[in-house]
Amino acid sequence: MKLPRDLPGEELASLLRRYGYQITRQTGSHLRLTSTFKGSQHHITIPRHKELGVGTLNAILTDVAAYLELDRDELGACLFNALLGELSLIWPDHGLLMGNPARFTAEMTPQMGNPYAEAD
Repeated sequence: MKLPRDLPGEELASLLRRYGYQITRQTGSHLRLTSTFKGSQHHITIPRHKELGVGTLNAILTDVAAYLELDRDELGACLFNALLGELSLIWPDHGLLMGNPARFTAEMTPQMGNPYAEAD
């Protein structure tokens, strides 16, 4: 998959929220994000630059994909389809869902379990 050449670091941090990544601190021009999406903590550092270098973006995606137990291209497709206006989600135990947001109806959520729903 061809990686975007003009993706800002803050935009990548925003896209990674769907996988539980939250900004935990900032040192200078670098953001530290932490996720517990898979049960254990995973930390990544993203430069807060206007445009991430392709090598830097590739390294970040490779690291995140390894943590999520995904292929880097699959993760890239999920993240960057969101930039194109499509919804892509990885639901635990249900695999990759990609496509038009209309496909993800309210009826699907109870069947699949919403990983983002707050516990009662």
